[in-house]
Amino acid sequence: MMLQISILIREKLRLVSTACPKRWFCLLAALFFLPLAAQDGVTEWEQQIARFEEGGEPDSLAYYYHKKAAYYRQADSLAEWAYCYWDWQATVFEDSPLALAILDTAVQQAWRLPGTAEEAEAMLWVQTNRGYHLFQLGKVLASVKAYEAALTWLQTYPDIAFEALEYLFLPLGAHYTRLGDNERARALYETAISRHVGGEQAGELAGLYNNLGLAFWNDGDYARAIAVYEKGLACQDVPAIKAALLRLSLAQSYLDSGSIAAAQEMADTALAMLRQIQAVEPDTEGIDDYLSGACLLQARLVGEAGALAYLRQALALGTAARATGQHRDIAKIWLEFGRLHLRSGAPRQAQEAFNQALASLIPGFPADSLDALPRPEQLYEENALYQALEGKADALLAQYQEPEQLPWLQSALECHQLAGQVEAKLRRSLQYESSKISLAAQSRQRLGKAIDIARQLYKATGEEAFLYHAWSCAEQAKSALLLEAVQRHRFSGLLEGDDALLISARQLRQQTAYFERSLLLSPDSPLRAEWLSQRDSLLQQLAAAEEGLAQRHPAWAAWQEQAARFSGDDIRRLQELMPDYTLLEYFVGEKQIELFCQPPGGQASWVRIAQPDSLAARVQHLRALLQSRTALQAPAAYEELAYSVYRQGLLPALAALPTETPNLLIVPDTWLAFLPFEALLHDASPGEGWGQMPFLLRRHGIHYAFSLAVLDSQRRLPSRANRNLLQLAPRFAERQRGLPPLVYSHEEAPANLACRSRRCLDGQASFEQLQKAAVDYRILHLSTHAGVDAGGLLPQVEFYDRPAYLPDIYALQLQADLVVLSACQTAQGQFREGEGVMSLSRAFAYAGAKGLAASLWAINETATADLCRRMYAHLRAGAAKPAALRLAKLDYLAAPEVPAFQKSPYYWSGLVYLGDEAAMSWAGCLLSDWALVLLVLLAGGTVAAGGWWWWRRKKIGSPSF
Repeated sequence: MMLQISILIREKLRLVSTACPKRWFCLLAALFFLPLAAQDGVTEWEQQIARFEEGGEPDSLAYYYHKKAAYYRQADSLAEWAYCYWDWQATVFEDSPLALAILDTAVQQAWRLPGTAEEAEAMLWVQTNRGYHLFQLGKVLASVKAYEAALTWLQTYPDIAFEALEYLFLPLGAHYTRLGDNERARALYETAISRHVGGEQAGELAGLYNNLGLAFWNDGDYARAIAVYEKGLACQDVPAIKAALLRLSLAQSYLDSGSIAAAQEMADTALAMLRQIQAVEPDTEGIDDYLSGACLLQARLVGEAGALAYLRQALALGTAARATGQHRDIAKIWLEFGRLHLRSGAPRQAQEAFNQALASLIPGFPADSLDALPRPEQLYEENALYQALEGKADALLAQYQEPEQLPWLQSALECHQLAGQVEAKLRRSLQYESSKISLAAQSRQRLGKAIDIARQLYKATGEEAFLYHAWSCAEQAKSALLLEAVQRHRFSGLLEGDDALLISARQLRQQTAYFERSLLLSPDSPLRAEWLSQRDSLLQQLAAAEEGLAQRHPAWAAWQEQAARFSGDDIRRLQELMPDYTLLEYFVGEKQIELFCQPPGGQASWVRIAQPDSLAARVQHLRALLQSRTALQAPAAYEELAYSVYRQGLLPALAALPTETPNLLIVPDTWLAFLPFEALLHDASPGEGWGQMPFLLRRHGIHYAFSLAVLDSQRRLPSRANRNLLQLAPRFAERQRGLPPLVYSHEEAPANLACRSRRCLDGQASFEQLQKAAVDYRILHLSTHAGVDAGGLLPQVEFYDRPAYLPDIYALQLQADLVVLSACQTAQGQFREGEGVMSLSRAFAYAGAKGLAASLWAINETATADLCRRMYAHLRAGAAKPAALRLAKLDYLAAPEVPAFQKSPYYWSGLVYLGDEAAMSWAGCLLSDWALVLLVLLAGGTVAAGGWWWWRRKKIGSPSF
């Protein structure tokens, strides 16, 4: 208390001395004020603040706010201290840079965390206003972090009286949508709606329904978006401006779903409503912004002649709404100008518009310099930024006509490179996997354009660098999320096992998996909102833990960036590390298939295969035959298809290779990922019977990779497992959960032949057992049932206690050199553009497996058991993992005890290998585990017998009394 009084005394002395020229009188005045100091010091400071605020004297205003804040800090009043800074920024609210600097000071200089609801509410206001000003300055990701900090305080103290709908949920969810994190936005909105005290039909929720619909619209789910907008319009007492906004959004979804007439009618209604609101209440908050959006939508609906006029209105209204042209929403209007000019055949004007979009997003970017490109350090997480770069590339490509204009093509390719860097930054900022995959799907379309440009440059110049650039684009279009997961396992494998943050991250992933699984299986559960909230909280904690790991270990961030830029040099290096392999990678475009080939020590080649629809139809037909045991009883159709697919889809690349090309590493794409290439025929004249057919298996060793970058990371995964083989075989003898018994499955793996191994049968073959023990074993062999639903959304593998789904597998921590998934359809799943097949095999690779044997269809139990036994024999003899499976298949085809009809590819080609090419490194041991147990028992018995003998002898020889 004395310290607070002394502060006030010093302030009173300062005030009096400025008004009194005589020092002695100042002293008397100060003594007079002493009794009043503790009572009215703050009040007088507030009066001074009001006076200087009215008079427009910012320096004096700042001085008194500092004084007031200092007083509350000395009094340990965190709430009042924070409100000082909030009040101060309110005086300069229109000057976002200055207002943000004031609020940043509050965040940086807070001496402790809030300990009461009152203190938390004050910091909540500080963070929400920080979020607002950061967004006004175009810093969307930083704005998200500020709003999330506010959300943390609201979740900690849920009884705070705060207008969370308007000032927190709406802007934060809108930011998630802007960044493409649509599932996260939906989770936030659904939680807010379900917990609203006024019920789900309250009029104040209309804005939330609009933004929830936008989150579905962003993912292309227009039907769900329309349903949500209509639910918003059905709310009670919806404000007129929100009703107009919902109709605008409805019109956009109608337009994108092809209902042009409905879209035009709804857009006209919305525009009329907004203009009426403006006429009656011109100062309505947000009216210019909404009118700008309405004009932008009209520009998309009307013909090209009228579109320009609407776009000019949208630009004028948008600039007026924000008092600046330096905003992402202004950039969105310029993007629409550019697209309109491209459609109109005016690429030069389009290039100018895309330059204006870049200038709206990057301070200081020279909009008038058409050749200018952003510097890499100017790039940040913003989807409008990569759209502007992609648009500029399209405009440059549209202008290219003559060889002397090659620099335009090179500039267009550079635009795509920069767009890729923006996408990589944006992907790392997203939390939900679905949002990352959605972004990857958009990236794939852009990468197809980049490959086309590189193709033209390669043909014009013959420079190999353009071939490798195109190949690296094909790499970027595959398995980006899987690569992040494998890199994470590689990184964590180098850390000490007791790293607290690492342990925390693993636990959080396992906890998140529970809610992911619940949401997957019961999407309409009444507990959905609670699951979403808890999952979101866990994901935020996980992001914080991983950020802490990255700060503690800077190499982690460097690894991530390096993996995301898998270059031509990386491709050549990988081939040199695999000298017995030819690398082949596919990229399936809309009009053609790109096939890249890197032979050992030779020159890379690039083959373009036309008419992909024709090849796709043949591959689909061939796959249908391969999966049907009865269809292959008459092999003529299979022989024709297997040879034609080989000639059209693979021979163009193999024809230029040396005759002796022993092994092929194939990175397939889209529908090619479901094709066992080893079952193709390399000769049009098949031999007699299945045992003599010219399968590609006989000519080449073939295995697969999710991508070359993933393979490179899998090869570098550390292996610390100290045991050899764990087999889980729930035989379902009693048809548990309606599953048919598996009679021979337990005989597939030699758990009794390899030391430090274990076989778990029936009740012991549980998912809980896998969770506990898997990390200790180098080989995991699952002999069980698996399957995929009709839509490919729910791949599952059966354990004795329950099925496991993709989220369950993702959360495992493996040290496995090999995972054998001896079950049906373990390499099947839904294909997601930009990521690949969402299969069980991918899930186990995600969990840390270096290599996998997986099935492409419902495999035969007896034949699979035979193949697995042969494969393990070759592994024990030292063969590499893919070679061991190939040799097992060749042995199977040559085995006289195998009936001729069982040598059709239905029986053996469905089991394929993905991953690294190394041989097994077995955990060493002198004796088997059982022998070691017997030795311990024998030694213990010997010691016990010796002790008994010594005790008896001593007792007999002792004198008696």
